[in-house]
Amino acid sequence: MALGLADYLPSYFARFAEIFSLLSLDFVKVFDFGCTLPEQSHRSSLLFATLLPFLFLSVLLFAEKIVVRFLLHNKLDQLALHIGFMNLYLWTLFLVYPSVSKTIFQTFSREYFDDGRCFIRIDKQIDCDTELYTSLFVYALFCVGV
Repeated sequence: MALGLADYLPSYFARFAEIFSLLSLDFVKVFDFGCTLPEQSHRSSLLFATLLPFLFLSVLLFAEKIVVRFLLHNKLDQLALHIGFMNLYLWTLFLVYPSVSKTIFQTFSREYFDDGRCFIRIDKQIDCDTELYTSLFVYALFCVGV
């Protein structure tokens, strides 16, 4: 029987930590994508966790450039808008960083069984000896490097 950190925590702290588990921002687990995403696995969680923040920040950058180019002509207004957008970028990174890091590092956590087979601890459908795991491993290494 495996023991986790939750086994040692007082019940009131476990309930408190459960409230903050909603902030994990794992979109695959929070939202039901139904038939649009039939395979709700660690692979899809990893892709969502790493690509959605990049997409969101790209849209913010594009919006900032559009507003500066077409709506603001005063340098002080442009600077104030840029500072506001930088605050938004940093807050986004601050909120997303823990959940993205957790999802990326879950890729490296393996579990070995008595018959010699190895699976990712978070998703027992992904065998460590397959090309899928190798591609996920390389992608996660790339994300850690970035």
